Amino acid sequence: MKRILPTLILFLLFLLTGCIGLDPTSSDDPIFLEFESQTWQLTCFGSKNAVDTQTAEYFSQLVYRETNGAVQVNVRSGSTLSSGGDVPDKADITLFSSLLWSQLDPRFSVLTLPFLFSSASDAADALDKEGGDALAEVLAEYGQQCLGIGSGGFRCPTNSIRSITSPADLRDLRLRVDDYPVLREAYSLWGADCVSLSWPLVYTALRTGTHDGQEMPLEDAHRSSIQEVQSYVTDWTGLYSGLFFCMDAELYDSLSPSLQKIVDDCGEKAIAHQRHLMSESTQSILSQWRKAKITVTTLTPEAAAEFRAAAQPCYDAFAQSVSADLLAAFTD
Repeated sequence: MKRILPTLILFLLFLLTGCIGLDPTSSDDPIFLEFESQTWQLTCFGSKNAVDTQTAEYFSQLVYRETNGAVQVNVRSGSTLSSGGDVPDKADITLFSSLLWSQLDPRFSVLTLPFLFSSASDAADALDKEGGDALAEVLAEYGQQCLGIGSGGFRCPTNSIRSITSPADLRDLRLRVDDYPVLREAYSLWGADCVSLSWPLVYTALRTGTHDGQEMPLEDAHRSSIQEVQSYVTDWTGLYSGLFFCMDAELYDSLSPSLQKIVDDCGEKAIAHQRHLMSESTQSILSQWRKAKITVTTLTPEAAAEFRAAAQPCYDAFAQSVSADLLAAFTD
């Protein structure tokens, strides 16, 4: 028995180190893969603690782990569209809002058509299927490999006058609305008085009563302390913003199939993580706002249908002047 035991131990060690029956280059055994050392730049728009920045950091950690430290992903947050109007930034990987991309191509604004989705899970389902595939094809036209589409959240209106339960409640409210055509058209159809204002000036305008309200994703509004100067918020699914996670297509195509698979898998996990973080963030913010005595209004299905019907011209205009096929990918 004493002679057999050392031999058995050596045999087991050979198995564990891949010396018997394992191909070091097989994609079925990723722990043995070796990759060329390289560093990628990942740019996102959010601040240090924002959900998209956390998602970028999570992706970076996944890639580092799955490549045994050979591939490092440096995260740079706070970037904007390049001044020349080209593809957002020139990083190897980007994580940017669909509305930012819509400045480059109006087809990306399809995700923000009023009440396109009934819930965050409904949006995720569409983006993981035909709708997301259709948008990935458009992104490919701009030299981007889509790794997934996350949630930028629903843009929720706040104001200091009254609860918003129907389009009639928005009528004549002086509302700061971001300068994207789909947003301004929707709020105009609902009767709001849409005004433009640089975001850093919004808090003061709301505090002094120059403006009645504003519309932004809850995370952005909360980070800017909008809850301190507003009394009402509508928790709805009115205007959605996607989050495009893209890698430069030339870089992606240059990778080995094994490394492409790692990128794809890590991208999928990062998007699932991002959606979870966004959901948690939204519920946490609403809870904090309720404690701060902000009236939170949730629309009934009937009220949502009324808003959706009033905004039908947005759909008609998109189908006629932008892309009926892309719209059909989400509405059929």
